[in-house]
Amino acid sequence: MNNNQNFILGNSNNKTFGKLVYVLAVVSLLLSFGLVLCLIIIYNYSLPQTTNQIKSMQGKPPKPSLTPAFTRNYTTLAFNPTPATLKVGQTKNINLLIDTGANMVTGLQFVLKYDPRVLEIVSIAPAGFYDKPTVLLNKKDQAKGTYEYAVGTLAAKTGNGNLITLTIKGLSLGSTQITINETKVADKNEMSNNVFKSGESVGVEVL
Repeated sequence: MNNNQNFILGNSNNKTFGKLVYVLAVVSLLLSFGLVLCLIIIYNYSLPQTTNQIKSMQGKPPKPSLTPAFTRNYTTLAFNPTPATLKVGQTKNINLLIDTGANMVTGLQFVLKYDPRVLEIVSIAPAGFYDKPTVLLNKKDQAKGTYEYAVGTLAAKTGNGNLITLTIKGLSLGSTQITINETKVADKNEMSNNVFKSGESVGVEVL
């Protein structure tokens, strides 16, 4: 082999090696580009999904606790009929209704207040809510316009009905409110707590 042939073979080998290096570089570049592209696709796919999950979680109410919250039931009182009208010198009965809620009520105490110039509460008596009620307090002060009353029983009761009946008498022309004050309601299961919530007043007009 002469020098010219060696030179030609050398050049040929150099060109082949150069092509190989070029091809390898291109392949490496394509692989790198493909890897980056795959990462971008995976990121773009997972990001909206995560965002939607966050939005979904934000829109949902929190899961309720396995431990129920303690809620206290309350007892309410209301007069019937309301309002009430009567004439001077006339007497009329008004019932005081009780709704115990879920409470097992053993008794209650309250003070009724009114204008003694217009009205007199002649008497108060149990109205049938309790089977065997015991009147613990029955005190009227007409001069002050107050009537203190308390009733109890050994057989606790839940439900609603007529607790007491008021007999009222019109004294002079005018109007007044009979309001329920200083009310205490005893529950069989919560003797140390007052389970009373609210008591409605009744308007009385003497004609």
